[in-house]
Amino acid sequence: MCIVFLAKNQFPDFPLVVLANRDEFHSRPTQTLNYWKENRNILSGLDLQAGGTWMGINQNGRFAAVTNVRDLKSIRQNTFSRGKLVMDFLLSQESNEDFQTKLLTSKQKFNPYNLLFGTSEKLRVYSNHNDKGIEVGDGIFGISNAYFETPWFKVRRGKEKLKSLIGKELMPESLFEILRDETGAMEKDLPNTGVGMEKEKLLSSIFIKDSVYGTRSSSLLFFTKNKEIRFYERVFSLSGEIVTETIETLSIQT
Repeated sequence: MCIVFLAKNQFPDFPLVVLANRDEFHSRPTQTLNYWKENRNILSGLDLQAGGTWMGINQNGRFAAVTNVRDLKSIRQNTFSRGKLVMDFLLSQESNEDFQTKLLTSKQKFNPYNLLFGTSEKLRVYSNHNDKGIEVGDGIFGISNAYFETPWFKVRRGKEKLKSLIGKELMPESLFEILRDETGAMEKDLPNTGVGMEKEKLLSSIFIKDSVYGTRSSSLLFFTKNKEIRFYERVFSLSGEIVTETIETLSIQT
């Protein structure tokens, strides 16, 4: 997962709305959105190479999503897949605080990441790169491959577009349009994460189109007042065309 936007208590019918793009190598084998065979209470896509997932929910209303922190100097070999963190949270029954304590003890086992985890009522974000965890309050937020709310161009752009929808009827297509934005940053607005300016430019848009590495899927989560979660996923081809679209509705069991 490479960019996530959150709207917490900004739309009357939806306590939490999540928009996310997964950017990955096109050659990496992936299973599209579905209930797990081993645990029918959990709904997510699956990374078939490393066995983890980038974002998912379960029937208790728990949600988690992970993004990598792009810092080439901090990359190490022989670490666990960051997608395991999402799976661990969805399988656990620990409180957010107890789960963060668990993250602190295992932080060296993973390359740099940001993990969003919790429920629509209580949501946290933790990064093992700066070793900080915070409670997410009400508002509109964005996170990409730097720390939570780091104002990269695409994070600012997506947040502005999401804010413009406040007070209007919230439709999935309007949110997918935000995630489909291919506008790149000007050179002066590019971060320097060690990948070179040409690649920084490629990665600076919300939606990345490239024959080797790009946006593989876009996802939406609508947490409703009626204790339902609507999960939308669009999967894209190398050229950015929609290949499949999946919609699932999950009733939260309390």
